[in-house]
Amino acid sequence: MSSNQENNQAERPTSRPASATALSGGQKIGLVLLFLAAWFLRIQFARDYEQNHPLAQRPVIDEASYERWALRLASGEPGSEQAFFQEPLYPYALSVVYGAVEGRKTAIEGDVAPDVLLRSQRTGARHLQAFLGALTVLLTFFFTRCVFGRAAAFVAATGMAVYQPLLLFPAYLLKPNLFLPLFTGLLVVVAGLKVERVPQLRSLIGWLSAGVLAGLCALLRGNALVLLPVLLLLPFLRVRKTREWGAAAASAVCLLAGMVSCLLPVAIRNYTVSGVFAITTVGAGTNLYGGNSPENPHGVATELPFIRGIPEYEFEDWKREAQRRLGRELGAGEVSDFWLRETFSSIADQPLVHLRILFNKLRLALGAYEVPDNHHLAWDAGFWPLAQFPFPGYTLWGWLGLAGMILFLAQHFRDRAPMGSELRGREALAIYVLYLGTIVLTVMSMRARLALVPLLLCFAGFFLSCLSPSRIRENWFPAAIALLLSALPVFNSIIDDEERQRDFDEREMNYVVYQLQSEGVTDEVLELASGLAERHPRSSRIRILAAEVNYIRAREIWNDENASEESRQLAQESAQAIMQLLREITEDDNVPPRETFRARKLAGLIHLQEESPGPAVSHLRRALEFDPSDAVCRMSLANALFLRSLEIAPSAQTEAWLTESEGLLVDLLPLRSEDAPEISALLQQVYAELVR
Repeated sequence: MSSNQENNQAERPTSRPASATALSGGQKIGLVLLFLAAWFLRIQFARDYEQNHPLAQRPVIDEASYERWALRLASGEPGSEQAFFQEPLYPYALSVVYGAVEGRKTAIEGDVAPDVLLRSQRTGARHLQAFLGALTVLLTFFFTRCVFGRAAAFVAATGMAVYQPLLLFPAYLLKPNLFLPLFTGLLVVVAGLKVERVPQLRSLIGWLSAGVLAGLCALLRGNALVLLPVLLLLPFLRVRKTREWGAAAASAVCLLAGMVSCLLPVAIRNYTVSGVFAITTVGAGTNLYGGNSPENPHGVATELPFIRGIPEYEFEDWKREAQRRLGRELGAGEVSDFWLRETFSSIADQPLVHLRILFNKLRLALGAYEVPDNHHLAWDAGFWPLAQFPFPGYTLWGWLGLAGMILFLAQHFRDRAPMGSELRGREALAIYVLYLGTIVLTVMSMRARLALVPLLLCFAGFFLSCLSPSRIRENWFPAAIALLLSALPVFNSIIDDEERQRDFDEREMNYVVYQLQSEGVTDEVLELASGLAERHPRSSRIRILAAEVNYIRAREIWNDENASEESRQLAQESAQAIMQLLREITEDDNVPPRETFRARKLAGLIHLQEESPGPAVSHLRRALEFDPSDAVCRMSLANALFLRSLEIAPSAQTEAWLTESEGLLVDLLPLRSEDAPEISALLQQVYAELVR
């Protein structure tokens, strides 16, 4: 090799670790400033969210579920009496934060109003998550430095500091805020570990720590379980040339011990309460089916026709549908097994359909579109001034990250650079591909993809470091090819404008529901509901929501003594049209069961308000067949049964109605503390009729 070739080889960035290279004083100051800037930005985004977003103090879907779970734990109640259906670590961590904030405020101020305390608890959680987000910036730096050196590390850390979704996420009460620092910390620890011929205590503790971090990650995201066997193989892969199998075995044992220390208590707890062996949750089968159902062609987070959008009820919905299909009762473990079998049966029957679903999820995972789940970032930005600033997101960093992977592979196969014994680019790429595979096999969403961001930024840093002035001459052509190739998946979206509008309107609809519950029928709610109905005339869900909004407005006009006779007549006609619409929906076999339930529930409530208890009882009974736990349906049915008993002379039938009403109210009383006065008052009336 000539001297020029040797110089070029020395200058070329490889996957050799640079963790041993100390930072200069200026670089340390730069890194500290980057951390502080990332922390400051995230706190400002969280404050801006709390000040401007209408749902900041009304957590939704998973957020609401985690918060309710955390509040129960913080008050000393058990979080769940069944095997976990959702990964438990985030609500448990949130309960610690909420408990600490409550203790601090009580010590300073004494008794605090519940709503004021809850606001403080949410703010405390968001500020802590802002700190964890800034910590992830540092961890991304150290991981990338281990793999590709300091220059790439500064690029990766800067990208993480200003990555738009990660600026927004600390405002959300969602588990990526805890998963990302733990997962990136795991990458850092594993990257810095060696398999020593004579294992030292420090090295064994390092492998043990890696096992603990891996176990904690699995308690936040179930797909992280797939990484555990690969991590256990890692020490053996690193000694495949030296064949130091004993040292590799010692490292693997420490890894396993760390994993077991986190996962075994949860598995024992699940078995104790439900008799089911589940390492973390009993949701593996349902998660796999949900992301691979032919009814979900893009494999995204969605509500299947028989599932309610309330996380605490999801397992019961999955169980109910499984039991309906099988025609028998199922245990908790059998539910997951059933949906696993359903998934594999569907794949066997329709292999091409499922290949297309997998391909769609892969394209979404690699594409620029941020697939919404609990939140839609673009919709949130409409209320969130800071979120409207054009901070770079996946479009830029995903493109550069994929280009970096392509360039890395090209250089690696061209040069056959030695990989050494530490975690290098090849191992980082393998982790990326493996984790990407778990997303493609299960459910795709922006939350699921966030775990890939530190790895993408690592390779984005590598890509840009290859274009430094001293290296660009050698690398410009392969870099240009890499950019062109990576642009194909990033910019070639399978989500068209119509689909994007539907995603956006889904959030509009949820917003109407929340506003209706808290503010009633305002002009804004009426306008939004009307617009949704015009854009989606065939959506039974939106038609039911619009019917509810219009009925409440019609009742307001009808009860308004100052309204003109013409207005009252129009309101009456509107109410009749709404009842006809609900009748059509409940009689349509093509309407999903979840929407039929909603239509029957609304029809029952309207009949009850119109003082027609007979039809109200019929509709509410049918609604409770789908959702026996719905508190509003149960309380309304109890009321309807009571009113029905007053319509006819006392008899065995009226006594049966009153007894059923009494049972419903007694069961509800300990569950609905906010409605306790109303329930108690109705219960007293029922008792009075029973003893008459």
